Amino acid sequence: MDTQDSSLSRPYCIICKDSFSLDTGNLLPRIFDERPEWKASLDEHGYVKNPAELNNVYFSMPWHWKCIGRALITHPGKRYRLSGVGLAGTSIPLPRSSADCMMIGDILSADHDKPEIKDLYVADLKHRPVGRASTCHMIHERCWVLLTRVLDACLIEDNLSVFSEIVMKHYRSPSDIPSPRMKDDGEGAWNSHKDKEESEKCGLNNPRAYAQLYSTDLPCNETEHALRDPWKVVDVWEQIKAEEKKWGRERRRKPTTQSRKARRKNPLGAKLPPELIMEILDLLEDSKQIRALMWAFPYWGARVPNSYWRRRFIDEFMLEDEAQSIPGPTALNWRRLYYKTERIHLSSHGLLNRRRIVRISEKLKTSFLDALDRRN
Repeated sequence: MDTQDSSLSRPYCIICKDSFSLDTGNLLPRIFDERPEWKASLDEHGYVKNPAELNNVYFSMPWHWKCIGRALITHPGKRYRLSGVGLAGTSIPLPRSSADCMMIGDILSADHDKPEIKDLYVADLKHRPVGRASTCHMIHERCWVLLTRVLDACLIEDNLSVFSEIVMKHYRSPSDIPSPRMKDDGEGAWNSHKDKEESEKCGLNNPRAYAQLYSTDLPCNETEHALRDPWKVVDVWEQIKAEEKKWGRERRRKPTTQSRKARRKNPLGAKLPPELIMEILDLLEDSKQIRALMWAFPYWGARVPNSYWRRRFIDEFMLEDEAQSIPGPTALNWRRLYYKTERIHLSSHGLLNRRRIVRISEKLKTSFLDALDRRN
């Protein structure tokens, strides 16, 4: 088993520049409660090998996403390797293959003769690098997922030396995409109450209810928000369900008479076929541009089928892997919900955090591709 030492006692992600939550001591088993099969594997083996659908998990504790990551490892002689995914504790066991994932409960008590345990990197966070030892720089797994939505993962792995140079320059330099001023997401408050009898009175026995309670008084805007999970954001589903209920109530009511504006004959652009309108909309990047166009041509919105607005909503909020679970085109007013895109973003800590990380990823992509062009 190789050991890669980190120069930081608390590792930071080299993409978003936020720290990892070290799920240690009495807190360590809590992340395994997120899925019954994880808990069963932890009790039986002391670890979970390749937890299924890790990136599809909506964590009940809003800071658990910061416990899981991979490493960009630098070996002597400037040889680079991207590790698999592991769980951060006092040390971070990481699979050698970037395609593998392992969540460790207690690496010290695990059976080191087992192949999956034997074939691990271990990032020891207690010591600084010594001599020619390999080093690692950590990346939140959620940040990696968002990065690979804008930059091909295979291209990164095929050019790790270039990527390492670019991402470390970004990490060590002041950014024009600053981190939000408020980074407290409630983790410290939760941990401080974990042994108190009044925890149930505070709602602390239910982590998701606690997170909502704690979020009530937190500022939520572009410059000040909590660093909540940027990948799986439950706020989006809450908006979908709310709109579905609203649409159901509206459909049970009697139809209202059309407004005078709606009865005008041949308004500007009204005869344009829906197919052509959708082609025009596809040229626009986001909901802000579409809203601006709809202000100019308000009749276009109603001519576009609900299935189109549903697809735009799914793409906007990165829900492609959950498309089968999302209500169908006729289940709600997708155009109205899509028009709320910006409002949904500005009311969600997780979506604001996602927007910031995506912006960072896009800048890294530009710098990375420019560096490849220069090298070639």
